[in-house]
Amino acid sequence: MNFARLARRPVTWLAVTALLMAAKPAHAERVPLKTGETVLGRLVVERSNVNVLVIEDYVSGGLREFVWEAVTDADAHRLRMFLKIEDVGNAMVSGELVVFRLNSGTGEVRGMVEKVEAGFLYIRNVSSKEPLKIAVADIVTREPIELEPQDIWSLDEVVAKRKAENEPQDAQGWFLFGQFCERVGAYEQAKEAYDTVATDETYPQRELARAASVRMAALIADKGSFDELRDLRNAMGANLWKRVREGVDTFLTRHPEASEPVKKKLEELKTEFTKRRVTYFGDLAGKLFAPIARRLIELKVRPKDAVFNDIQAWIRKDAIEESFDSLLKQLQARDPAVTAEESKAFFEARPKKANAWKRASYDSGSFLIEPAKIKPPSGQPKSPTTKKNNNSGPPVVIPVPKPPTRDTWWETASGEVRARFWWATFVEKSGLFEVQPKRDRLACSTCDAAGKLTKLGTAGASLEYLCPRCGGSQYDQVAVFR
Repeated sequence: MNFARLARRPVTWLAVTALLMAAKPAHAERVPLKTGETVLGRLVVERSNVNVLVIEDYVSGGLREFVWEAVTDADAHRLRMFLKIEDVGNAMVSGELVVFRLNSGTGEVRGMVEKVEAGFLYIRNVSSKEPLKIAVADIVTREPIELEPQDIWSLDEVVAKRKAENEPQDAQGWFLFGQFCERVGAYEQAKEAYDTVATDETYPQRELARAASVRMAALIADKGSFDELRDLRNAMGANLWKRVREGVDTFLTRHPEASEPVKKKLEELKTEFTKRRVTYFGDLAGKLFAPIARRLIELKVRPKDAVFNDIQAWIRKDAIEESFDSLLKQLQARDPAVTAEESKAFFEARPKKANAWKRASYDSGSFLIEPAKIKPPSGQPKSPTTKKNNNSGPPVVIPVPKPPTRDTWWETASGEVRARFWWATFVEKSGLFEVQPKRDRLACSTCDAAGKLTKLGTAGASLEYLCPRCGGSQYDQVAVFR
Protein backbone atom coordinates (compact mmCIF):
# COMPACT_ATOMS: atom_id res chain seq x y z
CA MET A 1 0.00 0.00 0.00
CA ASN A 2 1.29 3.51 -0.98
CA PHE A 3 0.77 5.69 2.09
CA ALA A 4 1.88 8.77 0.19
CA ARG A 5 -1.08 8.38 -2.15
CA LEU A 6 -3.43 7.76 0.78
CA ALA A 7 -2.26 10.96 2.33
CA ARG A 8 -3.45 12.84 -0.75
CA ARG A 9 -6.93 11.26 -0.29
CA PRO A 10 -8.06 12.45 3.16
CA VAL A 11 -11.51 10.88 3.13
CA THR A 12 -10.16 7.43 2.30
CA TRP A 13 -7.36 7.80 4.84
CA LEU A 14 -9.86 8.64 7.62
CA ALA A 15 -11.97 5.62 6.69
CA VAL A 16 -8.95 3.32 6.92
CA THR A 17 -8.02 4.82 10.28
CA ALA A 18 -11.55 4.20 11.58
CA LEU A 19 -11.37 0.59 10.42
CA LEU A 20 -8.03 0.08 12.15
CA MET A 21 -9.40 1.54 15.36
CA ALA A 22 -12.50 -0.63 15.16
CA ALA A 23 -10.30 -3.72 14.75
CA LYS A 24 -8.65 -3.04 18.09
CA PRO A 25 -10.26 -5.30 20.76
CA ALA A 26 -12.51 -3.49 23.21
CA HIS A 27 -11.12 -5.43 26.17
CA ALA A 28 -8.51 -8.10 25.54
CA GLU A 29 -7.71 -10.48 28.37
CA ARG A 30 -5.36 -13.33 29.11
CA VAL A 31 -7.43 -15.82 31.07
CA PRO A 32 -5.43 -18.59 32.83
CA LEU A 33 -7.34 -21.83 33.34
CA LYS A 34 -6.73 -24.39 36.07
CA THR A 35 -5.80 -26.92 33.35
CA GLY A 36 -2.73 -24.82 32.54
CA GLU A 37 -4.14 -23.37 29.30
CA THR A 38 -4.22 -19.60 28.84
CA VAL A 39 -6.94 -18.14 26.60
CA LEU A 40 -6.29 -14.84 24.82
CA GLY A 41 -9.43 -13.09 23.74
CA ARG A 42 -12.18 -10.52 24.25
CA LEU A 43 -14.52 -10.71 27.21
CA VAL A 44 -18.07 -10.94 25.95
CA VAL A 45 -19.60 -8.77 28.65
CA GLU A 46 -23.18 -9.05 27.48
CA ARG A 47 -23.17 -12.87 27.67
CA SER A 48 -21.00 -13.48 30.75
CA ASN A 49 -22.87 -13.93 34.00
CA VAL A 50 -22.63 -15.42 37.48
CA ASN A 51 -22.59 -18.93 35.98
CA VAL A 52 -20.32 -18.69 32.94
CA LEU A 53 -17.51 -16.61 31.47
CA VAL A 54 -17.79 -16.07 27.70
CA ILE A 55 -14.66 -15.23 25.68
CA GLU A 56 -14.16 -14.57 21.98
CA ASP A 57 -10.99 -16.63 21.43
CA TYR A 58 -8.54 -14.78 19.15
CA VAL A 59 -6.85 -18.05 18.20
CA SER A 60 -9.89 -20.08 17.19
CA GLY A 61 -12.05 -17.10 16.30
CA GLY A 62 -15.06 -18.58 18.06
CA LEU A 63 -16.90 -17.99 21.33
CA ARG A 64 -15.90 -20.16 24.28
CA GLU A 65 -17.82 -20.60 27.52
CA PHE A 66 -16.18 -21.54 30.79
CA VAL A 67 -17.70 -22.20 34.19
CA TRP A 68 -16.02 -19.96 36.73
CA GLU A 69 -14.58 -22.98 38.57
CA ALA A 70 -12.38 -23.64 35.50
CA VAL A 71 -10.61 -20.27 35.85
CA THR A 72 -7.81 -19.80 38.38
CA ASP A 73 -9.25 -18.40 41.60
CA ALA A 74 -7.44 -15.06 41.56
CA ASP A 75 -8.34 -14.34 37.94
CA ALA A 76 -11.94 -15.48 38.39
CA HIS A 77 -12.32 -13.01 41.24
CA ARG A 78 -10.68 -10.22 39.22
CA LEU A 79 -12.85 -10.81 36.15
CA ARG A 80 -16.09 -11.06 38.12
CA MET A 81 -15.23 -7.78 39.76
CA PHE A 82 -14.60 -6.20 36.34
CA LEU A 83 -17.89 -7.56 35.00
CA LYS A 84 -19.68 -6.28 38.12
CA ILE A 85 -21.14 -9.66 38.89
CA GLU A 86 -19.47 -10.18 42.26
CA ASP A 87 -20.03 -8.46 45.57
CA VAL A 88 -16.90 -6.63 46.67
CA GLY A 89 -17.77 -7.20 50.32
CA ASN A 90 -16.36 -10.00 52.41
CA ALA A 91 -19.15 -11.99 54.05
CA MET A 92 -16.83 -13.37 56.72
CA VAL A 93 -16.77 -11.78 60.17
CA SER A 94 -14.24 -11.94 62.98
CA GLY A 95 -15.08 -14.29 65.82
CA GLU A 96 -13.41 -16.44 68.45
CA LEU A 97 -13.01 -20.11 69.29
CA VAL A 98 -13.30 -20.39 73.08
CA VAL A 99 -12.22 -23.58 74.88
CA PHE A 100 -13.43 -23.88 78.47
CA ARG A 101 -13.34 -26.40 81.30
CA LEU A 102 -16.20 -28.77 82.04
CA ASN A 103 -16.62 -31.38 84.77
CA SER A 104 -16.11 -34.06 82.12
CA GLY A 105 -13.17 -32.36 80.41
CA THR A 106 -13.36 -29.37 78.10
CA GLY A 107 -15.92 -27.84 75.77
CA GLU A 108 -15.68 -25.27 73.04
CA VAL A 109 -17.87 -22.68 71.41
CA ARG A 110 -17.49 -20.54 68.28
CA GLY A 111 -19.02 -17.10 68.05
CA MET A 112 -18.60 -13.37 68.48
CA VAL A 113 -17.56 -12.11 71.91
CA GLU A 114 -19.91 -9.30 72.88
CA LYS A 115 -18.38 -8.37 76.22
CA VAL A 116 -16.44 -9.51 79.27
CA GLU A 117 -18.17 -8.40 82.44
CA ALA A 118 -18.17 -9.34 86.14
CA GLY A 119 -15.94 -12.36 85.58
CA PHE A 120 -17.97 -13.73 82.66
CA LEU A 121 -17.46 -13.79 78.90
CA TYR A 122 -20.57 -13.36 76.75
CA ILE A 123 -20.35 -14.94 73.29
CA ARG A 124 -23.09 -14.91 70.66
CA ASN A 125 -23.83 -17.49 68.00
CA VAL A 126 -26.90 -18.70 66.14
CA SER A 127 -27.47 -21.65 68.49
CA SER A 128 -28.97 -19.42 71.19
CA LYS A 129 -31.15 -16.31 71.25
CA GLU A 130 -29.19 -14.91 74.18
CA PRO A 131 -25.37 -14.72 74.38
CA LEU A 132 -23.75 -17.74 76.01
CA LYS A 133 -22.25 -16.97 79.43
CA ILE A 134 -18.88 -18.55 80.31
CA ALA A 135 -16.91 -17.94 83.53
CA VAL A 136 -13.57 -16.33 82.68
CA ALA A 137 -11.88 -18.57 85.27
CA ASP A 138 -13.00 -21.64 83.30
CA ILE A 139 -11.60 -20.45 79.95
CA VAL A 140 -8.62 -22.45 78.72
CA THR A 141 -7.92 -20.67 75.41
CA ARG A 142 -9.34 -17.97 73.16
CA GLU A 143 -8.40 -18.08 69.48
CA PRO A 144 -9.41 -15.59 66.77
CA ILE A 145 -11.20 -17.20 63.81
CA GLU A 146 -13.36 -16.15 60.86
CA LEU A 147 -17.03 -17.10 60.77
CA GLU A 148 -19.90 -16.87 58.35
CA PRO A 149 -22.36 -14.20 59.55
CA GLN A 150 -25.12 -16.81 59.71
CA ASP A 151 -23.00 -18.68 62.30
CA ILE A 152 -23.65 -15.75 64.63
CA TRP A 153 -27.02 -14.23 63.72
CA SER A 154 -30.28 -15.44 62.22
CA LEU A 155 -30.62 -15.05 58.47
CA ASP A 156 -33.02 -12.11 58.83
CA GLU A 157 -30.54 -10.35 61.15
CA VAL A 158 -27.66 -10.98 58.74
CA VAL A 159 -29.57 -9.43 55.83
CA ALA A 160 -30.79 -6.48 57.91
CA LYS A 161 -27.26 -5.72 59.10
CA ARG A 162 -25.87 -5.87 55.58
CA LYS A 163 -28.61 -3.63 54.23
CA ALA A 164 -28.06 -1.08 57.00
CA GLU A 165 -24.29 -1.07 56.40
CA ASN A 166 -24.41 -0.66 52.60
CA GLU A 167 -27.73 1.13 52.04
CA PRO A 168 -28.18 0.24 48.33
CA GLN A 169 -29.26 3.36 46.43
CA ASP A 170 -28.91 2.44 42.76
CA ALA A 171 -29.21 -0.61 40.53
CA GLN A 172 -25.57 -1.56 41.07
CA GLY A 173 -25.99 -1.38 44.83
CA TRP A 174 -29.12 -3.53 44.71
CA PHE A 175 -27.42 -6.02 42.40
CA LEU A 176 -24.52 -6.47 44.83
CA PHE A 177 -26.95 -6.68 47.73
CA GLY A 178 -28.84 -9.41 45.86
CA GLN A 179 -25.57 -11.29 45.40
CA PHE A 180 -24.87 -11.10 49.11
CA CYS A 181 -28.35 -12.37 49.98
CA GLU A 182 -27.98 -15.20 47.49
CA ARG A 183 -24.60 -16.16 48.94
CA VAL A 184 -25.86 -16.42 52.52
CA GLY A 185 -29.07 -18.21 51.47
CA ALA A 186 -31.62 -15.40 51.85
CA TYR A 187 -33.28 -16.19 48.52
CA GLU A 188 -36.51 -14.21 49.05
CA GLN A 189 -34.54 -11.02 49.78
CA ALA A 190 -32.19 -11.77 46.88
CA LYS A 191 -35.11 -12.07 44.47
CA GLU A 192 -36.55 -8.74 45.63
CA ALA A 193 -33.18 -7.08 45.06
CA TYR A 194 -32.77 -8.59 41.58
CA ASP A 195 -36.34 -7.59 40.66
CA THR A 196 -35.52 -4.01 41.65
CA VAL A 197 -32.48 -4.06 39.36
CA ALA A 198 -34.47 -5.53 36.46
CA THR A 199 -36.78 -2.50 36.41
CA ASP A 200 -33.87 -0.12 35.73
CA GLU A 201 -33.69 0.17 31.94
CA THR A 202 -30.35 2.02 32.13
CA TYR A 203 -28.52 -0.76 33.97
CA PRO A 204 -26.36 -2.84 31.57
CA GLN A 205 -26.75 -6.04 33.59
CA ARG A 206 -30.55 -6.06 33.55
CA GLU A 207 -30.67 -9.47 31.85
CA LEU A 208 -28.37 -10.92 34.49
CA ALA A 209 -30.68 -9.58 37.18
CA ARG A 210 -33.75 -11.07 35.46
CA ALA A 211 -32.00 -14.44 35.12
CA ALA A 212 -30.97 -14.25 38.77
CA SER A 213 -34.57 -13.51 39.77
CA VAL A 214 -35.75 -16.61 37.90
CA ARG A 215 -33.02 -18.60 39.58
CA MET A 216 -34.08 -17.32 43.00
CA ALA A 217 -37.71 -18.26 42.28
CA ALA A 218 -36.58 -21.84 41.66
CA LEU A 219 -34.57 -21.82 44.87
CA ILE A 220 -37.49 -20.44 46.85
CA ALA A 221 -39.57 -23.36 45.60
CA ASP A 222 -36.99 -25.56 47.33
CA LYS A 223 -37.17 -23.51 50.52
CA GLY A 224 -37.90 -26.47 52.77
CA SER A 225 -34.84 -28.32 51.50
CA PHE A 226 -32.61 -25.27 51.84
CA ASP A 227 -33.90 -24.58 55.35
CA GLU A 228 -32.99 -28.11 56.36
CA LEU A 229 -29.52 -27.78 54.85
CA ARG A 230 -29.10 -24.51 56.71
CA ASP A 231 -30.12 -26.18 59.97
CA LEU A 232 -27.61 -28.95 59.34
CA ARG A 233 -24.94 -26.36 58.70
CA ASN A 234 -25.76 -24.62 61.97
CA ALA A 235 -25.56 -27.98 63.74
CA MET A 236 -22.13 -28.47 62.21
CA GLY A 237 -21.09 -25.10 63.59
CA ALA A 238 -22.12 -26.41 67.03
CA ASN A 239 -20.00 -29.57 66.47
CA LEU A 240 -23.03 -31.88 66.40
CA TRP A 241 -21.28 -34.33 64.11
CA LYS A 242 -23.62 -37.30 64.51
CA ARG A 243 -26.70 -35.22 63.76
CA VAL A 244 -25.13 -33.65 60.67
CA ARG A 245 -23.88 -36.98 59.32
CA GLU A 246 -27.25 -38.66 59.71
CA GLY A 247 -28.99 -35.66 58.15
CA VAL A 248 -26.65 -35.58 55.17
CA ASP A 249 -26.70 -39.35 54.60
CA THR A 250 -30.52 -39.54 54.54
CA PHE A 251 -31.22 -36.18 52.86
CA LEU A 252 -31.86 -37.43 49.32
CA THR A 253 -33.99 -40.27 50.65
CA ARG A 254 -36.21 -37.72 52.37
CA HIS A 255 -36.06 -35.31 49.42
CA PRO A 256 -36.09 -37.52 46.30
CA GLU A 257 -37.25 -34.62 44.10
CA ALA A 258 -34.41 -32.30 45.17
CA SER A 259 -33.41 -29.88 42.42
CA GLU A 260 -29.87 -29.53 41.08
CA PRO A 261 -29.19 -26.37 43.16
CA VAL A 262 -30.25 -28.27 46.29
CA LYS A 263 -27.99 -31.18 45.37
CA LYS A 264 -25.14 -28.77 44.78
CA LYS A 265 -25.64 -27.23 48.23
CA LEU A 266 -25.75 -30.73 49.70
CA GLU A 267 -22.41 -31.61 48.09
CA GLU A 268 -20.93 -28.37 49.38
CA LEU A 269 -22.14 -29.26 52.87
CA LYS A 270 -20.59 -32.73 52.62
CA THR A 271 -17.25 -31.24 51.58
CA GLU A 272 -17.33 -28.69 54.36
CA PHE A 273 -18.36 -31.38 56.87
CA THR A 274 -15.31 -33.48 56.01
CA LYS A 275 -12.98 -30.51 56.18
CA ARG A 276 -14.36 -29.12 59.43
CA ARG A 277 -14.43 -32.53 61.08
CA VAL A 278 -10.74 -33.14 60.37
CA THR A 279 -9.87 -29.66 61.64
CA TYR A 280 -11.99 -30.02 64.77
CA PHE A 281 -10.83 -33.49 65.77
CA GLY A 282 -7.22 -32.80 64.81
CA ASP A 283 -7.21 -29.83 67.15
CA LEU A 284 -9.05 -31.78 69.85
CA ALA A 285 -6.74 -34.81 69.61
CA GLY A 286 -3.73 -32.52 69.89
CA LYS A 287 -5.13 -31.04 73.10
CA LEU A 288 -6.32 -34.29 74.69
CA PHE A 289 -3.58 -36.82 73.92
CA ALA A 290 -0.76 -35.46 76.08
CA PRO A 291 -2.90 -35.12 79.26
CA ILE A 292 -4.30 -38.62 78.65
CA ALA A 293 -0.85 -40.21 78.27
CA ARG A 294 0.56 -38.32 81.21
CA ARG A 295 -2.34 -39.35 83.46
CA LEU A 296 -1.85 -43.02 82.52
CA ILE A 297 1.85 -42.71 83.35
CA GLU A 298 1.07 -41.13 86.72
CA LEU A 299 -1.27 -44.00 87.63
CA LYS A 300 1.29 -46.58 86.54
CA VAL A 301 4.32 -45.25 88.45
CA ARG A 302 2.64 -43.98 91.61
CA PRO A 303 2.58 -47.30 93.58
CA LYS A 304 5.71 -47.64 95.70
CA ASP A 305 6.20 -51.24 94.55
CA ALA A 306 6.25 -50.28 90.86
CA VAL A 307 9.34 -51.81 89.20
CA PHE A 308 11.59 -49.64 87.02
CA ASN A 309 12.14 -52.31 84.34
CA ASP A 310 8.39 -53.05 84.15
CA ILE A 311 7.61 -49.39 83.58
CA GLN A 312 10.30 -49.18 80.94
CA ALA A 313 8.81 -52.10 79.01
CA TRP A 314 5.29 -50.66 79.34
CA ILE A 315 6.39 -47.23 78.05
CA ARG A 316 7.81 -48.75 74.87
CA LYS A 317 4.53 -50.20 73.61
CA ASP A 318 1.53 -50.59 75.88
CA ALA A 319 1.55 -46.95 77.01
CA ILE A 320 1.07 -45.82 73.41
CA GLU A 321 -1.78 -48.24 72.75
CA GLU A 322 -3.56 -47.46 76.01
CA SER A 323 -3.24 -43.72 75.39
CA PHE A 324 -4.82 -44.02 71.95
CA ASP A 325 -7.57 -46.25 73.35
CA SER A 326 -8.43 -43.56 75.89
CA LEU A 327 -8.23 -40.85 73.23
CA LEU A 328 -10.62 -42.83 71.01
CA LYS A 329 -13.20 -43.01 73.80
CA GLN A 330 -13.08 -39.27 74.34
CA LEU A 331 -13.37 -38.52 70.62
CA GLN A 332 -16.26 -40.98 70.27
CA ALA A 333 -18.08 -39.10 73.03
CA ARG A 334 -18.28 -36.25 70.50
CA ASP A 335 -18.78 -38.40 67.41
CA PRO A 336 -19.50 -42.14 67.82
CA ALA A 337 -18.36 -42.73 64.23
CA VAL A 338 -14.70 -41.93 64.97
CA THR A 339 -12.57 -45.04 64.38
CA ALA A 340 -9.28 -46.12 65.96
CA GLU A 341 -7.48 -45.37 62.70
CA GLU A 342 -9.06 -41.93 62.54
CA SER A 343 -8.06 -41.09 66.10
CA LYS A 344 -4.42 -41.68 65.20
CA ALA A 345 -4.81 -39.77 61.93
CA PHE A 346 -6.42 -36.86 63.78
CA PHE A 347 -3.49 -36.75 66.21
CA GLU A 348 -1.06 -36.69 63.29
CA ALA A 349 -3.08 -33.85 61.74
CA ARG A 350 -2.99 -31.77 64.94
CA PRO A 351 -1.94 -28.14 64.42
CA LYS A 352 1.74 -27.51 65.15
CA LYS A 353 1.99 -23.81 65.73
CA ALA A 354 5.28 -21.98 66.11
CA ASN A 355 4.44 -21.04 69.69
CA ALA A 356 3.14 -24.51 70.64
CA TRP A 357 6.43 -25.95 71.93
CA LYS A 358 6.14 -27.64 75.34
CA ARG A 359 8.68 -28.96 77.83
CA ALA A 360 9.06 -32.27 79.65
CA SER A 361 11.72 -32.53 82.36
CA TYR A 362 13.54 -35.69 83.47
CA ASP A 363 13.78 -34.02 86.88
CA SER A 364 16.20 -35.62 89.35
CA GLY A 365 16.43 -38.72 87.14
CA SER A 366 18.39 -36.73 84.56
CA PHE A 367 21.64 -38.41 85.63
CA LEU A 368 20.28 -41.58 83.98
CA ILE A 369 19.89 -39.72 80.69
CA GLU A 370 22.99 -37.52 80.66
CA PRO A 371 26.05 -39.13 82.33
CA ALA A 372 27.83 -37.14 85.02
CA LYS A 373 30.82 -35.08 83.91
CA ILE A 374 31.97 -34.30 87.44
CA LYS A 375 34.10 -37.09 88.87
CA PRO A 376 34.05 -38.06 92.55
CA PRO A 377 36.60 -36.04 94.58
CA SER A 378 39.77 -38.08 95.20
CA GLY A 379 42.16 -38.35 98.12
CA GLN A 380 39.47 -38.14 100.79
CA PRO A 381 38.31 -40.88 103.10
CA LYS A 382 34.92 -42.37 102.39
CA SER A 383 33.96 -42.20 106.05
CA PRO A 384 36.01 -39.40 107.64
CA THR A 385 36.26 -39.26 111.43
CA THR A 386 37.54 -36.83 114.00
CA LYS A 387 40.63 -37.73 116.01
CA LYS A 388 39.97 -39.76 119.13
CA ASN A 389 40.13 -37.84 122.37
CA ASN A 390 40.45 -39.73 125.62
CA ASN A 391 37.75 -37.60 127.13
CA SER A 392 35.45 -37.32 124.10
CA GLY A 393 34.28 -40.89 123.77
CA PRO A 394 34.14 -42.83 120.48
CA PRO A 395 35.16 -41.14 117.22
CA VAL A 396 32.53 -39.03 115.42
CA VAL A 397 31.75 -40.22 111.89
CA ILE A 398 30.99 -37.47 109.37
CA PRO A 399 28.24 -38.84 107.10
CA VAL A 400 28.91 -38.30 103.40
CA PRO A 401 25.82 -38.64 101.13
CA LYS A 402 26.36 -41.05 98.28
CA PRO A 403 25.59 -40.19 94.65
CA PRO A 404 22.36 -41.76 93.41
CA THR A 405 22.12 -44.99 91.50
CA ARG A 406 19.16 -46.01 89.41
CA ASP A 407 17.82 -48.26 92.16
CA THR A 408 18.30 -45.84 95.05
CA TRP A 409 16.79 -42.98 93.04
CA TRP A 410 13.77 -45.04 92.00
CA GLU A 411 13.17 -46.26 95.53
CA THR A 412 13.16 -42.77 97.07
CA ALA A 413 11.60 -40.75 94.23
CA SER A 414 8.07 -39.49 94.78
CA GLY A 415 5.26 -40.51 92.43
CA GLU A 416 5.30 -37.03 90.89
CA VAL A 417 9.06 -37.18 90.18
CA ARG A 418 8.70 -40.67 88.69
CA ALA A 419 5.85 -39.48 86.48
CA ARG A 420 7.86 -36.52 85.17
CA PHE A 421 10.81 -38.78 84.32
CA TRP A 422 8.73 -41.30 82.40
CA TRP A 423 6.63 -38.61 80.70
CA ALA A 424 9.82 -37.07 79.29
CA THR A 425 10.95 -40.56 78.24
CA PHE A 426 7.60 -41.16 76.52
CA VAL A 427 7.85 -37.84 74.68
CA GLU A 428 11.32 -38.61 73.31
CA LYS A 429 10.99 -42.36 72.68
CA SER A 430 7.40 -42.86 71.46
CA GLY A 431 7.98 -41.23 68.06
CA LEU A 432 4.64 -39.48 68.34
CA PHE A 433 5.92 -35.96 68.89
CA GLU A 434 8.15 -33.54 67.08
CA VAL A 435 11.12 -33.18 69.44
CA GLN A 436 13.89 -30.61 69.20
CA PRO A 437 17.28 -32.32 68.79
CA LYS A 438 18.89 -30.32 71.58
CA ARG A 439 17.41 -30.50 75.06
CA ASP A 440 17.04 -27.55 77.39
CA ARG A 441 18.83 -27.68 80.74
CA LEU A 442 17.92 -26.48 84.20
CA ALA A 443 20.48 -26.20 86.98
CA CYS A 444 20.20 -28.90 89.65
CA SER A 445 18.11 -27.50 92.48
CA THR A 446 20.48 -28.95 95.11
CA CYS A 447 23.98 -28.04 93.84
CA ASP A 448 23.04 -25.20 91.44
CA ALA A 449 24.88 -26.93 88.56
CA ALA A 450 28.14 -27.34 90.52
CA GLY A 451 27.80 -31.12 90.51
CA LYS A 452 29.31 -31.41 93.99
CA LEU A 453 28.86 -30.09 97.52
CA THR A 454 31.10 -29.34 100.50
CA LYS A 455 30.61 -30.46 104.08
CA LEU A 456 32.45 -28.91 107.01
CA GLY A 457 33.84 -31.36 109.57
CA THR A 458 33.93 -30.88 113.34
CA ALA A 459 37.65 -30.14 113.21
CA GLY A 460 37.14 -27.39 110.61
CA ALA A 461 38.22 -29.48 107.64
CA SER A 462 36.02 -29.42 104.53
CA LEU A 463 35.02 -32.42 102.52
CA GLU A 464 33.80 -32.40 98.89
CA TYR A 465 31.42 -35.02 97.55
CA LEU A 466 29.15 -35.54 94.55
CA CYS A 467 25.67 -34.00 94.70
CA PRO A 468 23.31 -36.65 96.09
CA ARG A 469 20.54 -35.43 93.74
CA CYS A 470 22.21 -35.16 90.33
CA GLY A 471 25.28 -37.35 91.03
CA GLY A 472 27.52 -34.83 89.28
CA SER A 473 25.41 -34.44 86.11
CA GLN A 474 24.75 -30.82 87.17
CA TYR A 475 21.56 -30.21 85.15
CA ASP A 476 18.03 -31.45 84.77
CA GLN A 477 17.49 -32.45 81.14
CA VAL A 478 14.35 -31.02 79.52
CA ALA A 479 12.83 -32.34 76.27
CA VAL A 480 11.22 -29.67 74.06
CA PHE A 481 8.38 -30.99 71.91
CA ARG A 482 5.08 -30.29 70.19
